[in-house]
Amino acid sequence: MSATLLLLLAMAGPVGAADPAAASDAERERSQGYALLHETLTLAKRLPLLSYVKFESDPLDELLTRVGNDAGTMLEELDQYAASHPQIDLEHAGLPEVEQQRRELTAKAISKDLLRRSGTPFEVLYLIAMADVLNQSRHILAALETRAADPAGQELAGRQRQRLEADYQDVSQLLETYFK
Repeated sequence: MSATLLLLLAMAGPVGAADPAAASDAERERSQGYALLHETLTLAKRLPLLSYVKFESDPLDELLTRVGNDAGTMLEELDQYAASHPQIDLEHAGLPEVEQQRRELTAKAISKDLLRRSGTPFEVLYLIAMADVLNQSRHILAALETRAADPAGQELAGRQRQRLEADYQDVSQLLETYFK
């Protein structure tokens, strides 16, 4: 090889070296994923608060208490993980303003609908809302599991996804009892 070619190769860096811009894009996307997860887990934790103003059946009360506790535990774990990874910003999901507003309006509309209902109509709508939140969260976790920056992130996402899979199945099963 000529000296010029060797010099050019040396200046170019190692073949297959990571592109710093791509790495920061991956970190930003991962951070946004964690922020989206934080947002949906917060909804899953808050939905059971309706039980303080609504009376529901024992099976629903037990389920919403467990799901709310699971979401609270997962939020604590996520906060701890983010604290040890400074590139994760749980406050910024990177969503366009229109999407942020749509989410806020949807949450308000569902809350209003739930507060106007009682009995079976309340329970069915509540279970549908909870199923939606759990479904979103478990799929965010599936995406994060494949994009984890380290084994701890992959383990956290996998464990939380499995917990939400179980909660989602339990919510779905209880919802099905209303239609039998």
